[in-house]
Amino acid sequence: MYGRNRNINTTLGLMRFLQSGETDIKVIDQKFLMPGHSFPPNDSDFGSVELAAKGKTVYLPVHWYSRTKKFIVCPLNLEEFYSTSNLERNISRRR
Repeated sequence: MYGRNRNINTTLGLMRFLQSGETDIKVIDQKFLMPGHSFPPNDSDFGSVELAAKGKTVYLPVHWYSRTKKFIVCPLNLEEFYSTSNLERNISRRR
């Protein structure tokens, strides 16, 4: 239930975003990787951040922002996150 592959949450979040009327975007083309055959490019990005922080103490989230200049960091507030729990209860989910 809590594995890395949470495609359903991503898909439900994107659907909610499209239906909210907060955007002019009409279509999102979502790609899925084949298990065991590939890895997403962002996996190597996480490695870059971890390497930049290696041997350093990080006490606050803001300290991660300055560890590497490769990324633009946009801090979010708790109110900007959306739970997909209610949406998940209202769909048929095949496993």
